[in-house]
Amino acid sequence: MGNQYCHKRVLLWLATLLLTLPILAWGLVGVGGLLEAMGDQAGRVLFIRLAAACAALWIVDLVACVVVLAIAALSEQHRQSSQPPDVRDAQAEE
Repeated sequence: MGNQYCHKRVLLWLATLLLTLPILAWGLVGVGGLLEAMGDQAGRVLFIRLAAACAALWIVDLVACVVVLAIAALSEQHRQSSQPPDVRDAQAEE
């Protein structure tokens, strides 16, 4: 049961990052556009690169989310197959 709690916690953090990183990246692009309009090219480049780093981190987070979901599914499948048949039948009836 402890592992299942850990999977849920990690998945919650990954899902939070999946939702917030694109918003952060677009905010950084917007600030970069404002800096470009004000004539600050160095600041624009910095914020565009930070947005690109957010996009790369988002891709890594997406892959990690898929891996954690696969691990959770496999552990659930292993947990169900390791139970005696009478326990599985009782759970199936519920």
